[in-house]
Amino acid sequence: MDVSHFRDLDRLRQTGNFSQAAALGNLSQPALSRRIKSLESWVGAVLVDRSHQPVELTEAGVQMLEAGLHALSRIERERSQILEAQSLPDKYVVTFGAQHSIGWRFYPAWLQALEEAYGPILSRLRADDLPNCLRDLKRGDVDFVIAYQRAGTRQAGSFDSVLIGSDQLILVCKPGADGCPIFRFDRSGIEMPYLRFGDAAPIGQLLQPLLAEKDLANRLRTVYENSMAGALRIRARAGDG
Repeated sequence: MDVSHFRDLDRLRQTGNFSQAAALGNLSQPALSRRIKSLESWVGAVLVDRSHQPVELTEAGVQMLEAGLHALSRIERERSQILEAQSLPDKYVVTFGAQHSIGWRFYPAWLQALEEAYGPILSRLRADDLPNCLRDLKRGDVDFVIAYQRAGTRQAGSFDSVLIGSDQLILVCKPGADGCPIFRFDRSGIEMPYLRFGDAAPIGQLLQPLLAEKDLANRLRTVYENSMAGALRIRARAGDG
C-alpha cells in the first residue's frame, strides 16, 4: 500500500469529483481511480460513495483518511527531525514517547509552551501504544513517556513521574433539534448506546472504574468499539451513541 494514496483520497474529499481530484494530483482520472480502488482493497472496505455526484467518503473513508493523514504527518515530522539531527550531530535530541491521542492533541501545544518558557530544544516524538512506550523507556530508547494517569492514583512501577497537565472526561452525544442531548441519564431504566474505547486504548481502561463509581456502567450498552478517538467522534456526531 502506497501511503501517498491517502493524499489522493483527501483531494477526492475536497473536490467530490474524480476528474478534479486527478488534476490536482497531476494524474489521469483512470490512474486516480486505480489508486483509490487499490487503497479500498488494502483496507477491505468501500471508502468512496460513488452512487451520486459529488462523490462523498463513506464512514470508513472518513475514518481511514483521518488515520492516514495523521500517519503521514508523523512520518514527515520524523523525517524532518532526523534530517535536523543529522545536520546538528553535537546537539542532544530529547525523545518523548506518548500514546497516539496525546501525540496529536496534547503534545504539540505542551511542547510549544515548554520551549517558550525554557528555550528551544531538539526533540522527537514516538507515538505508540502505552506498553511499547514503557518498554522503550526501560530500554533507554526514549527519554520521557507522556501518559494518562487517573487522578488520585499512582502508576505502579519503578519510574518517577511529574504532573504536566490534566484533562476532564465528559460524556457527549449529538444534540437534538431543541439543542438538548438526545441521550439523557435522567431517564431512569433506559440503557444508553455506548461508543466505547477498545481495550488497546489506555484511556478506555481509565474510563471503566470512573463509570462504575458514578453508577453509570450498568446504564450503558456497547454498540460500537474502536481504539481511535476520531472514529468514535464520527459515530457520536451521527447520533449513534
